[in-house]
Amino acid sequence: MSGSRVALLFFGVGFASQTTQVILFRESFLNLNGSELAFGFVLAVWLLWGAVGSFVGALIRRGMMVFLVSAGALVALLPVTTHMLRISRSLLQLQAGQAPSVVSTLLFCALVCFPVVFLCGFLFSVGLAVNREVADIPAARCYGLDALGDVAAGALSAALLALGVNHFLLAAIGCVVLAVAVALLLDIPICRFACPELVAALLVLSFPLEDASQHSRWRSFNPQFRLLQLVNSPYGETAVVTMGGAQSDIFRNGVYLFSVTPEGEAYEAAKPAHALLCAHPAPQSLLLVGESPDMLPEILRHPIKRLDCVWLDPALGEVLGRLKSQPLQNALRDDRLQIHNCDPRRFIHQSHTTWDIIAITGGLPSTIAQNRLFTAEFARIAKRHLNKNGVLAFVVHTVPSMQEVELRRVAVLLKTLKSVFGNVRATIGGWLFASDSPIEVSAAVFESRYRERGVSSRNFVPEYFSTLFYERDQRRLERYVEAFVEDAPLNTDADPALVRSELLFLGRLISAADKAMVAAMMKLRLWHMLVGLGALCGLFFLRRARVYGAVAVAGFSGLAASLVVLHLFQATVGATYLALGLLTALFMLGLSAGARWASDVGLLWRFAPLGLAVVVLAAFLLGPFSGTLLFVLNFCGGFCVGAVYSRASRILGGVSGGLLFGCDLGGATAAAVLVGCALVMTAGISAVVAVTATAAAVATILMR
Repeated sequence: MSGSRVALLFFGVGFASQTTQVILFRESFLNLNGSELAFGFVLAVWLLWGAVGSFVGALIRRGMMVFLVSAGALVALLPVTTHMLRISRSLLQLQAGQAPSVVSTLLFCALVCFPVVFLCGFLFSVGLAVNREVADIPAARCYGLDALGDVAAGALSAALLALGVNHFLLAAIGCVVLAVAVALLLDIPICRFACPELVAALLVLSFPLEDASQHSRWRSFNPQFRLLQLVNSPYGETAVVTMGGAQSDIFRNGVYLFSVTPEGEAYEAAKPAHALLCAHPAPQSLLLVGESPDMLPEILRHPIKRLDCVWLDPALGEVLGRLKSQPLQNALRDDRLQIHNCDPRRFIHQSHTTWDIIAITGGLPSTIAQNRLFTAEFARIAKRHLNKNGVLAFVVHTVPSMQEVELRRVAVLLKTLKSVFGNVRATIGGWLFASDSPIEVSAAVFESRYRERGVSSRNFVPEYFSTLFYERDQRRLERYVEAFVEDAPLNTDADPALVRSELLFLGRLISAADKAMVAAMMKLRLWHMLVGLGALCGLFFLRRARVYGAVAVAGFSGLAASLVVLHLFQATVGATYLALGLLTALFMLGLSAGARWASDVGLLWRFAPLGLAVVVLAAFLLGPFSGTLLFVLNFCGGFCVGAVYSRASRILGGVSGGLLFGCDLGGATAAAVLVGCALVMTAGISAVVAVTATAAAVATILMR
């Protein structure tokens, strides 16, 4: 049997595995609202079950029939798993409007994903057994071929998802590539005859299955929901649903945004819109950042000359254009409105325009992606683009009866803005204002400005300002918040203190298990991980164990380095969700190159793990100045991990390829949990850099 067909088999396994990973990531993100915390946990689930599958598969000595059955099981289970993730709310028996427990959702995702992820790891190890039977390609080369399949699937899925391809069709493509590789390996006429029919069936069935599955997803949110429109994009899903009346509800990635009606009732949007415009004595230009198009009709009632609106996903604009709301459609056609579909922070940084007001809507951040607009670095960028008397405004939930944990969240943002602006005020009306000019927060002042401009709205009357900015409540709020400002940390790109405080707040809302999980995360300290890594140096005195340990520690360091790159990319460039496919593909390409070219067991490859320390330090010091460099560094990190695997395989004679693969995945799992889910939130990027560099040094010692 030709070695090229066996090589294609490993390419097919890698392609199907990466396709499965992309689908499970995106579906799980929708269940967990796209938080980086969810990213770490989902990645940990993938790596953990993949490692278990690899270890079990390594026990197989003659694997042709086992491989065929396992490949067929993956093809059958992938669409089932996708659908189960979509109807998770029904399976968890959640009521309409009930917030899911993070812990229960994570456990559900872990259990549902187990079969397909296990099979992906299992297929690689069983494939090595097949390889020993028919071709005996070196294990390092098989590792590289699997990585090449990952690269191809990552690049193709990124391109297809950008075009709006649905997940069932993407799953069908992944299964087709694996099926073709198996058919060519067997070289049996009936397989060649059946393969085209299988391809056609999978592709044709993907469309009705996707449609039925999406409708089931939204019925799991509320049995009365009827899906009107769904738009896929590289940033996720934008959906329009209705409960049968005239009102349409818009959701982004499963999170409610706003509602519209044909007549355009917008009472809730009117309050923050008019309060924002009246915070400035005479605004002529406004930059609105965030997915709050329901505010546009009310904002445009003011005599401003320019309104720039920035939101990342162009799919939202496509959905808005189809909504039957006359006030909203009139606002979208207003000549003063300019809509920009791009990363907001990069847009402001690169713009030559200045504004009277820059407003950030959406509330305090719970993810690092959102946090980019609430850091000291962003405040300095925004300040350079404000006119004289300009105001930077944030939507913040504020009430006089706020609990201590809520007051501490507001205090973090207040202190961060005070480090940049001369005047910062949290208001009882739901806004936090920052400016170098005095800020008047008075119902009388706001009402006077509203009347002087001749603004008229059936959704708002100026007398309402007296309830929005009740003076006694305003003084009490400012007194309570100021008590926590002195001890509050600054919120920065490298240390997302506001995300940390938000996690503490959310952990108290849903369940006791969530509270315990967040408390455990906050107890993790840098020295805990440094001591643990140092203890692994004891494996140096065990000849074979130290090689397995080196691969595991290198896997830990490699994924931690990749997480540093991802977070820095998100913090400085933005839109990691769009670039995630390419970043992952480059890391896998590095794995393939490292495994392929690390044939020399001399001095260079003895120090390959130390290259991970260089990668992470370069990313931390130079990455913020060049997004392109971060792409290159992610490739280099993968190269170092691939080189370690290749060298370890040669040391052990190649027969332990499956066990080494499992060690690699096991180490990466630990990094996903400890680094991706906890340390980056509790201690910041600099702590992750220190841990990654230490792990790289330990792996170097073990490989000597």
